[in-house]
Amino acid sequence: GRINATLRYALEAVGGDWKVIPDNFFVKVRGEHLDEAQLRAAIERLSDLELWENEKLWAEIATDLPSYRLSKFQVLMPPWIEREVVASHLLDVAGAWRFLSGSAGSLSRVPEGVRAVSAADLEGAERPIVVEATTSAPARTRPLVWVRSDAELVDAVGELQDAELLGLDVETTLGDHSLCLVQLATPERTWLIDPLAIDDLSPLAALLADPKVRKVIHNARFERGVLGRLGMTIEPVSDTLERSRQAHGRKAEGGHSLRVACERSLGLFLDKGPQTSDWRQRPLSPAQWAYAALDAEVLLPLLAALPSPQLGLFD
Repeated sequence: GRINATLRYALEAVGGDWKVIPDNFFVKVRGEHLDEAQLRAAIERLSDLELWENEKLWAEIATDLPSYRLSKFQVLMPPWIEREVVASHLLDVAGAWRFLSGSAGSLSRVPEGVRAVSAADLEGAERPIVVEATTSAPARTRPLVWVRSDAELVDAVGELQDAELLGLDVETTLGDHSLCLVQLATPERTWLIDPLAIDDLSPLAALLADPKVRKVIHNARFERGVLGRLGMTIEPVSDTLERSRQAHGRKAEGGHSLRVACERSLGLFLDKGPQTSDWRQRPLSPAQWAYAALDAEVLLPLLAALPSPQLGLFD
């Protein structure tokens, strides 16, 4: 369906005033002056790789995509982030090219041009656009270890495999929840693992599945979904979201987000501003990595502050 929708926009770009109707299984093309020769000529143009590599064209197409509500964060998104979210659900440029050519090539599903900040975006912004509203990080005393290579991941897992409890959090893209960062915390230090810089994540997968190391997560369903798509399982788990719900009731005032749970149980206020920032960018800003580290670090004291659940319910 996404491939056919992408073919629709490509045909409309090369075919003039045609009406192109995509379905999951076919694409209909209608036009008052449409004939077979015109259609064949348009299809021939689709075989030109330059069309699919045209960042400006796809950025313009993404601007006109229907603004479906696809994320609870969408109302807060800058327009270029919203375009990416919508495009990731409606377009598959790499798949369309693979379908036409039989070659995988090096195209991405959503072209980089979709993510570009346009002049119209800047004109419509309520405040100046910066990479991060806050670029400085709060003062830290805990050791922080960056893991950016296969060898560093092996070393990190070697240290972490002896831990009894491990705080676990991830950062992802807003649209398709692609993994951008993994944060692991013990009582003494924190590790930030950059999956975009590491070829072999199998040592991490082994750690997450290690039955001797209990992983503490807030809303484990999300982490299991993100990491599960990469073939990783997470066991055993203590879910502080479920513990908070049992301790305070599912309908507790304010809910049970990590921010609310920390405020309620630890008297700690978490700044969630960087949550919707671009986690693909490298380098990450100090504010981003400080935010990411803290989200993993608070999980162990939060677990200790919440009463244990009834045996077998959540752990």
